[in-house]
Amino acid sequence: MTIVQTPNAPLIVMAIAWLLARFSSGPVTPAAMAIFTAAGVIWSYEELRHGVNWFRRGLGAVVLILLVVGLARRLAW
Repeated sequence: MTIVQTPNAPLIVMAIAWLLARFSSGPVTPAAMAIFTAAGVIWSYEELRHGVNWFRRGLGAVVLILLVVGLARRLAW
């Protein structure tokens, strides 16, 4: 049963984008958050569809829901 594995490309991009958004200012921050969100959606979808067990598929579903809710909040006026 695999729960922990080496990070794949979308997860690495998410981490780098989050660090960039966290420690930058100006126009870099929204661009980094957009990259974070896009990479997160890709990662969570891949886990949801192709996760190796129920835990990974469930984690993908939870992260996808959180990203969609967060995006909806940022887009709400």
